[in-house]
Amino acid sequence: MSDDSRRQILILLKEKDMTPTEISKHFQFTMPAISTHLRILKNSDLVVQNKIGKNRIYSLNREKALEMMNFFAGIWDYNLKSLKEFLENQKGGKKMSDNYSVIYREIIINAPIDKVFLAVSDQEQLTNWFPDIAVLEKREGGRVSFKFLKENKKNLDRDHEMTGKVIKFIPNNELSYTWNFKTKPEFSKDTIVTWRFESLDKNKTKVTLSHSGFTENDRQQYDEHEEGWTWFVTRLGNYLTKGEP
Repeated sequence: MSDDSRRQILILLKEKDMTPTEISKHFQFTMPAISTHLRILKNSDLVVQNKIGKNRIYSLNREKALEMMNFFAGIWDYNLKSLKEFLENQKGGKKMSDNYSVIYREIIINAPIDKVFLAVSDQEQLTNWFPDIAVLEKREGGRVSFKFLKENKKNLDRDHEMTGKVIKFIPNNELSYTWNFKTKPEFSKDTIVTWRFESLDKNKTKVTLSHSGFTENDRQQYDEHEEGWTWFVTRLGNYLTKGEP
């Protein structure tokens, strides 16, 4: 389930059953495109189609979808604040684009899960591959502050600081926090970064990153963050397997 638009359709159907016309009001593409997405979801047994009169009603196949939770990376654990923001944007007339809502990155690292989780959650280890200065309090509600210094990051035009609060802190399982760039007034809003960890064997861990909360108006910020996360996730893997990013 790699397509963001189909994830968004599943989020909508999680709230209530809908017709294709009702679904189309939340997107910026054509009815044939909506029909294609619904057909793929139906063929995957993730949605069910029922006909009532002349209307085709689509509903979520919850049993099948729950079996595939791990496959489409966190849609059911979507933070309530993000889901609320997404749905409120729809009610307010804002529409999500086809590919600009959630950033996903996944990497398999040849290292034990406790070592991988520590690299992502320990403020001293974070500075080896991520920000130059890090504060991350290991508790729900804890403070998060990441500083990226221009002198150490050649692609930066100035120093940047990200602040937030820890939402979830479950050792060797999940870490999530809000993400707000204090130094980017054009993107002064809380988005949500979530890291999930799965042990594949004693010395192999799957890491899934999602960064949610982007809207249609955030395309430039989405692109910048997508490029940044690609770089940093690669650095995380190199740090854990080679000892340097």
